Parts: sequence; structure tokens; C-alpha cells
Amino acid sequence: MLTQISEKNVETCLGEEIASRKKCMYNDAYGVNLHINDADFQQIKIQLLSLKLISTAYTESNGEHTINWILTEYGNEYLLGCFALKK
Repeated sequence: MLTQISEKNVETCLGEEIASRKKCMYNDAYGVNLHINDADFQQIKIQLLSLKLISTAYTESNGEHTINWILTEYGNEYLLGCFALKK
């Protein structure tokens, strides 16, 4: 997530990642189907905001409001540090 992504897409990707780590116990005929409880998802968002890893931005397109998540500069540095190859 190096660019902004809609909150709905974050929720979907997070659900898919959890399902894949659970050996796809949540698969159905249409693929992965894991619903994250909204209170839990909001708690994750609050935690990431409070750690200053993400910020949010509201956009409007065709009368539809969308919340987008954006990595902060600190969040980007933290992410790169997590995935950088160590000597």
C-alpha cells in the first residue's frame, strides 16, 4: 500500500490475508469470504491512526463518498524498514 487505497479495499484485502493464513477455512464457491466485524476493523484503523502509520482522506466521485487510507511518511519508513533485507 504505497498509494492511497479505499477503506473497503483494505477491509477486503485484510479479510483475504486472514483467510489465507487460516488455510482458507473461509472459502466458499465464490472464493475467500471472510467478513471482519466492523467494530474490530474500526479498532484496527484507530490503532494505525494513533501510531501515525496511516492517515485518512475523504474523496467524492459521482456523489459517492469514499474514505481512503494513506501511508504517512513515518508509516512508509516503518514499512520499508520491516521489509528491507538485513545484512
